[in-house]
Formats: sequence, structure tokens, C-alpha cells
Amino acid sequence: MARYFKAEVLKLQHNHLVRAIWLFPLIGILVALGFSALGGTEILKLSDETIINHWSIIWINALIATLAGTIDRNEKKSTRYMIYSGRAVSLSRIELTRIGLIAVMSLISTLIVSVGLILNSLWLDTPSITSLGNCLLAVGVIWLTTLWQIPFCLWLSRKTILYIPIILNTLAPLLMGTGIATTDSWLIFPYAWDLRILMPITRMHINGIPLPANSPFLSSQSIPMGLILSLICFVLLSGLASWSFKRQEITK
Repeated sequence: MARYFKAEVLKLQHNHLVRAIWLFPLIGILVALGFSALGGTEILKLSDETIINHWSIIWINALIATLAGTIDRNEKKSTRYMIYSGRAVSLSRIELTRIGLIAVMSLISTLIVSVGLILNSLWLDTPSITSLGNCLLAVGVIWLTTLWQIPFCLWLSRKTILYIPIILNTLAPLLMGTGIATTDSWLIFPYAWDLRILMPITRMHINGIPLPANSPFLSSQSIPMGLILSLICFVLLSGLASWSFKRQEITK
């Protein structure tokens, strides 16, 4: 697997896509700070929690779709995957390597957000309704619960075009996930998993309002359920995506 990973990394050299790793977190942090500043001093104290909300609802989803879609588009434009025809390579491992590469790239972005939360807490009186440790935990949970999107977006971009996974992955959590996350149906909608389990960690409603002490959304029971579902979905979709890629290339 190491040689496959090295080959994929080499393809990204001098590629503008690498900028997305730091650009998406930076934009997300600045936008969240801007929204918080508009609300005054009290809302600004919630800026760490707001950054996390914005990251989970919009930016990490858009990042994953952009990375997956662009990597697939670049491959199609350069060789249309013909480079693998007749070569003694494992097509399944190539797809799994791409999934792993995007996971690492999104993890780096997650670490950048974490650094931003720490720096922001040193500058402002934030977080105010939870701890900095919980904020960092929340960012890590977001990364884990969105891993399933990587094989899904890679598969979808191969079957369609670059913009379809970007539009779907950005709008689905924003327009549907935020609503479904607060209902009993959140377990059956993957885009709601990370949004639901963030609430007991950050103690903030997904709409950006602090939760009262007696809120049912503060129950920690949703955390293991969401994590287990996300990881199972990631493993299953990774297997299906690698099988689909192998089958697609063989039948060409």
C-alpha cells in the first residue's frame, strides 16, 4: 500500500488542490468569527462553539467533496484511468489508497481548525458554555463521523461530474441534516450523525443557541451510536467503492 500512497501523493505535487487543506478551515473560522462578532460581546464568547457548528454543517462536507471530486476529475483529464489498463496493480488498493489520502488531508484540515480554536480561546473569552477540551474533542468527532463521505463522493464523482458531489455534500447537511438531527429519525440520515452527537459535547444546539440544562439533546447516548454507525458506514462504503472501481475498470 505504501507505494500506491506515494504515487497518489506525487500526483498532488504542484497541484492547487493542496491549498484547500488550509483554505477551507481558514475561511470557515473567519466566517464563524464574523457571524459571532455581529452578535455582540456575549455571542463572541461562543465563537469557538460557533466555529465548530459551521465546520460540521458546511465546511468539512464541502472540503471532502471538493477533494474527492477534483482528484477524480484530474485523473480523468490526464489519463482517463487508462494508466491502470494492463498493469499489474490492484485496482481495489488504488481506490482504498485514494480514500486514505483524502482522510489524511481532511485530518490535516481538522488539526488546523483545532489550532484555530486554541488560538481563538487565547484571544477571546471562549468557549463559554463548554471546555476547550470538549471543543477539540468535537472537532475530532466531526472528522470521524464524516469519513464515510469520502468513498461515497469518490464513487459519485466517477459516476457523474465534479459538481454533483460538491452540491449534494454541501446542501444535504445544511438544508436537511440540521433539521433531521433534532428528530428521532437522525439515525437513518448519515448527514445528521455528526450534527446530533455534537450537541452534548459543545452544549450548543445545531442552530447556534446554547442548550438549557434539561435539554434532551444533552444526552450522551447519541455519541457512541453515531460513532459506531459512521465507522460501519465508512468501512462498507470503502469496500463498495473499491469493488465498483475495480469492476468499472475491468469492464472497459
